[in-house]
Amino acid sequence: GTNIRIAWSIGKSKPMNSTGVSKLSDEQVVLFFRKLKNELNCSSTEKIIAQVRQVLSRLSGKFSARQLTELVNKTPPLFHLLLISNRRYAEATDQITHLDELADSVYAEDQQKGIKIFRSEIQALENVIVILKRLQGLFMLAGMQVVSYVLASELQQAAIEEAA
Repeated sequence: GTNIRIAWSIGKSKPMNSTGVSKLSDEQVVLFFRKLKNELNCSSTEKIIAQVRQVLSRLSGKFSARQLTELVNKTPPLFHLLLISNRRYAEATDQITHLDELADSVYAEDQQKGIKIFRSEIQALENVIVILKRLQGLFMLAGMQVVSYVLASELQQAAIEEAA
């Protein structure tokens, strides 16, 4: 009962673009980054943006042209640069199917390029989990699924383990 009404009212409040497709607002994206910054206990917005960019670059390499077009159409310009910057193409990310592979890949790039956003592989895994959960929630607001079934299942399992 209540959950359905809440979901319906959230759906009704989403901005629509000219094609009638639900679209994320600038405010929703700003709120996403604020929540992420608090949840990761990070004082630097630049570091949070860099981490999200790294994760998105790994995810977006697997997206088709149609999926990327939908993402661009359903996100505000504020988010577009994150979607397309440092994009990894499918041939470079085919081996990334699981959460640990994604975290290892993000951490390896961080170390290789000397970015040093993550202090350890464990921190990279923890942050990737939080970022993916937040991205999944953000994109669900616009009716999009950007995380594969395997990654979504592993995120759910990580949440169960964290609660135990």
